[in-house]
Amino acid sequence: MSEAAWNDGLAGIGPERAERPPRQGALPFIGALRDAWTRHKVSQAARALKRTRRMPDLVARDIVAVMVVRDAARRLPDIFRHHRDLGVDRFVLVDNGSRDDTRAIALGEPDVEVYVVEDGEPDRDDVVWAMAAIRLTGLGRWYLAISADELFVYDGCEGHDLHALAERLERWRIPAMPALAVDMYGEGPVRSTYVERGGRLLEACPLFDGDYTMDRKASRRWLVYRGGPFERLSGGTAQPVLARTPFVRWTGRTLYRSPQEATPVWCNVGAMRGCLLRFRFMEDLADRAFAAVVRDEREGGAPEERLLLDLSEADPGLTLAHEHSIRYESSHDLVAAGLMPSIAWRR
Repeated sequence: MSEAAWNDGLAGIGPERAERPPRQGALPFIGALRDAWTRHKVSQAARALKRTRRMPDLVARDIVAVMVVRDAARRLPDIFRHHRDLGVDRFVLVDNGSRDDTRAIALGEPDVEVYVVEDGEPDRDDVVWAMAAIRLTGLGRWYLAISADELFVYDGCEGHDLHALAERLERWRIPAMPALAVDMYGEGPVRSTYVERGGRLLEACPLFDGDYTMDRKASRRWLVYRGGPFERLSGGTAQPVLARTPFVRWTGRTLYRSPQEATPVWCNVGAMRGCLLRFRFMEDLADRAFAAVVRDEREGGAPEERLLLDLSEADPGLTLAHEHSIRYESSHDLVAAGLMPSIAWRR
């Protein structure tokens, strides 16, 4: 498919067709100004990143996973392993102030390019650092933007890698795949849920809630989900943003306005979706939540992390497993639970 076709923002064809939201009044002009400011911030961030080593040039069909990390040494080996098996050709990692062995682990891998946010640089949103790394790596290819505690999955991922997925999306003229962030947890108390460095995250946290629902009327710019352990723990008062658009074919027009909103916006609401398995509910939950709160407190704090911190401190024996928990064995379990659709691989 030509670059012009992508830039025209064509909707997908067939059952996975995504509808483009209509333009409304002055919103396009306001959105253009906001996007221009975001691109300016990305340009500044790109100049601030220091590359620690140069990797061989990529080819056009290579798939790149981008991560902004901070003290991720324990989870990182399994994140690499899972996504290599999924078909990632190169990892681009932005280390934003790690104090553990995160950078050493990354530099010990043959397919990981590492950028460092140097001391004294103003803090920026992780999504801005991720876009800066994408800009430095190059346009015109598929990127997987994930956090260092997430595993990307989709229907049939055990037998169809990301290259097959990208080919399928291109055939249907769909430039991105949105995803639901699914919180994983273990069978016992959160404080005793532990993974050794290099251990498999799904062995420590094999369970998930199957009660996520989608509210299609809440937003025309991204999918809105309800449910999951976070909402369950808060008694329904907390509604975290669970939508993401992690797998994107990046062009000169592509932008993340937020983790859940890539441009063009219609690609965030397509019917062809995956899931991000998220591994937050482990023994380091309180420490990680506290660090996030301290880091973001000047901008009003991180509300999800504040609640997680309060919950972990209020109940040292906090346990998420319950009679309706579902054990993850394969991507089919998420399809069966209605959390993502099946993909017609034979069509």
